[in-house]
Amino acid sequence: MLREGPRFVRVPASRTTAVLTVAEHIVLTLIAGSVATGVAALAMGFALDERLIVLPSSWGQLDWFARKLIPFPMFGAMALAPVYGLLLILRGVSTDADVRRFCATPGDAMPLAAQRGEWEKVRQRLEHAGWSTLLFGGIMLLIGLILLTKDTPGTRHYSLWMMGISAAIALVGLLAVRFLPKTKGTELYVPGGDFSVLTAAEKQTARVIKAQLAARSEDPPETLPGRWPRIDALSNRLMMAGLWAVGVAFVSLLGAVLLRQPCRFCEPRFYASPIEAALAVVFGIVTVATVAAVVLLTVGPMLALVSSLGTARLVREQSVLPGIGELRPSDEALHQLLHQPSALRGLGTVIGMWGCAFLWFWLSAVVEAAYGHVPFSEHSWWWALAVAVVLLIASGAVLTRARRQSEVTGAAVRAAWPIVDPPRTILTAWVAGRRRRPRRRSSSGT
Repeated sequence: MLREGPRFVRVPASRTTAVLTVAEHIVLTLIAGSVATGVAALAMGFALDERLIVLPSSWGQLDWFARKLIPFPMFGAMALAPVYGLLLILRGVSTDADVRRFCATPGDAMPLAAQRGEWEKVRQRLEHAGWSTLLFGGIMLLIGLILLTKDTPGTRHYSLWMMGISAAIALVGLLAVRFLPKTKGTELYVPGGDFSVLTAAEKQTARVIKAQLAARSEDPPETLPGRWPRIDALSNRLMMAGLWAVGVAFVSLLGAVLLRQPCRFCEPRFYASPIEAALAVVFGIVTVATVAAVVLLTVGPMLALVSSLGTARLVREQSVLPGIGELRPSDEALHQLLHQPSALRGLGTVIGMWGCAFLWFWLSAVVEAAYGHVPFSEHSWWWALAVAVVLLIASGAVLTRARRQSEVTGAAVRAAWPIVDPPRTILTAWVAGRRRRPRRRSSSGT
């Protein structure tokens, strides 16, 4: 085990970094839930328009509900996107501060390469955000100028306001690009400024890995302790099938919509009987694929959670046992545990997406009730808001737990079975997987 001496460690997150990380995950969950809700509402709206869903006559105004359930979450996702970008930058700044505090004093523990390069990621994100803001402001300024030249009565005032706001947005983007923060010296990310620590950590890690591999009496197991390969395989298949269902629904919906209404202001087109029958089938496929995607992308992460939680618990328990280095798993299994999102985070994301869906459902239902549309005007919809709040709170709690568990499990794994730093990219991991030869299954149960 490598708990002392030169080694690579993940610097523990401070309270500020932990809060920003969880907030980043929550906002990303809300964006995903909003987009998923809008897409599902779009499919439902077309199913109602095409009369693929037969409803009671008292529900004849349900299509108006679908029309509101589409733009509300989509605009919500657009509004949350800049917030997510800002949280990414703030979390990067906070992580960089944690690493610099960790390296302010001498020691043998070397921060991971991903953490040492966090400041450069912040600079890149600021640069990308600046260019995007500058481009958006410039386009809006151009649109305002075009509207101003048309000299339409009553629009000059709004065009001038639009040009002023757009110019301010473009100026903010220009300043962000022009005054990027400077690159910090590498000595800030080495404990005590001693670069020999990096070399010592690399050599010591290589020695431990070589010794652990030499101590094995058989090939490393393909899975980590506690993993259930069959459940993992089923979970992966369900999630892959869910992604395919999303693709099928999107492509089918796009083709059917273009056939029914080629442009926004075109009148809906109707065709001969065989083509109408084919369109009905296509819209039916969209509805079925959307429902299947929701079910598959909900059940799949939950199955992965069953296997992942057992793995995390056993890894933490076995990491302190004597001789655990002799049970070193394959590099593929270690990288999978350390660098892939945890199933607990996946569960928190799914719960949050459902909470987001109930939130938008409540808002649309309340608006419909205010217009007096049945059946929404005949019922109270506060229960949907209560469900949304409970699910969102549960999502935040699960995501907080997932962040903490990922940190603890990662520290235990690196102490028991150190790996080479920096971690491999997705491309190099794929190449290694392609080149890896089949190994004998381990009989040790690990």
